[in-house]
Amino acid sequence: MTGLRNKKILLLGCSGFVGRNLKLALENGGCNDIICLGQKDLDLLDRAAVKDFFYTTGKDVEIVFFLAAQYGGIKACRENAPEYLMSNSSMVINTVEASLLLDVEKFIYVSSAVIYPVDSLQPYKEEYLLNGQLEKNVEGYALAKIVGTKLCQLIGEKYGRNFFSVVPTNMYGPYDRFYDPNSNVVASLITKFHEAKKNGSGYVELYGTGRARRDLLFVEDLVDALIFLAENYHGHDLINIGSGNDITISDLANITKEIIGYDGEIVFNKNYPDGAMKKLLDISKIRQIGWEPKHNIYEGIKLTYKWFIDNMKLYEKRE
Repeated sequence: MTGLRNKKILLLGCSGFVGRNLKLALENGGCNDIICLGQKDLDLLDRAAVKDFFYTTGKDVEIVFFLAAQYGGIKACRENAPEYLMSNSSMVINTVEASLLLDVEKFIYVSSAVIYPVDSLQPYKEEYLLNGQLEKNVEGYALAKIVGTKLCQLIGEKYGRNFFSVVPTNMYGPYDRFYDPNSNVVASLITKFHEAKKNGSGYVELYGTGRARRDLLFVEDLVDALIFLAENYHGHDLINIGSGNDITISDLANITKEIIGYDGEIVFNKNYPDGAMKKLLDISKIRQIGWEPKHNIYEGIKLTYKWFIDNMKLYEKRE
């Protein structure tokens, strides 16, 4: 990580899942000039406050990682569509404007796969953006993410700046949302099988048929990709970050069950929907730049479960 060690780095959204892992990786890589801000530290909705920060504390920032977002799962996205559109758009607009004025060297915006049209061919390629209808349940949030994505691209095109966006796939790993009804599939499976083993349950019920496929990336690989791009990429294109493979929920469940050592049965309740049957990102572009994921799904879940056990106090279930 020699390219970032002497840079002043601003990490926005550092209290979240990815932010915590990115901060740790930067520190372990020798970066000692990091400003790490969460929602309570700077109100990104306040345009004046954001500008004031960049003209004072953040005046010498060279690299910005933007991971901040207002998001609460599909139900929250559906119920708060206009609020999510306004807040998420405003946060990135305010921050990009200030970063441009203060000549930030590189701005990396973490977008979302929901920006791709719901009926796109798969795997999703970056050029599919704006080529179809968005998923209705997350439309407000998706539109806001598109605003941030296109804003970085347009800034790059007009001013020749290294402002660009990345689209990560579904992630899992340390600091994930265990014991959370809105958690992703891996965190949910780990929680279910761990509890079933601890309680001696004879079976674990999972929703759907188990045939849906998901592209899953160990969070340390995402962090590695973000750092790699910060060091090596110069441009303004949208870049996908994923594993390059997908796996059925059934196979994923069996892998998780084996790693945890649960010997009960898996029962799929087919009365519940599968959701999208396939979600896979095309990662040809980032591979051409020179990055590859380092962990397969078995290795990633094994490391995640070990971390979960070692940090159980953070995720004790509250009755």
